Amino acid sequence: MNQSQPGKFRQLSAGPLERAWEAYKKIDRRIFLSDFLVCAIVSFLVILMVQHEITTPNLPVYKEGQVAGRTVRVRKAMEVEDRDATEAERAQVISRIPDVYDYDSASISVWSDRWK
Repeated sequence: MNQSQPGKFRQLSAGPLERAWEAYKKIDRRIFLSDFLVCAIVSFLVILMVQHEITTPNLPVYKEGQVAGRTVRVRKAMEVEDRDATEAERAQVISRIPDVYDYDSASISVWSDRWK
């Protein structure tokens, strides 16, 4: 068989990219472009909707002392520190720590006599 002859056998020997290119050339470009444009717009809208859901949580805003009208569940861990109470407890704990050492000036002379 001669490779230069057009026909079914040439299509079988062609690579997948060549077959895809031939199929693309046969498609009406207007239909292809309109389908591509619709897919691009739908994809863009889906991305916007997902991003909006992620970035804008539906959390109510309360002022200090205000009672919540419903149960509010927070997805992130929070730590609220009472600084005055923390400092008072820290001072109390420090005052209860006993001294660890007793200073004896005679022990230095005894130690130096042993090493002579």
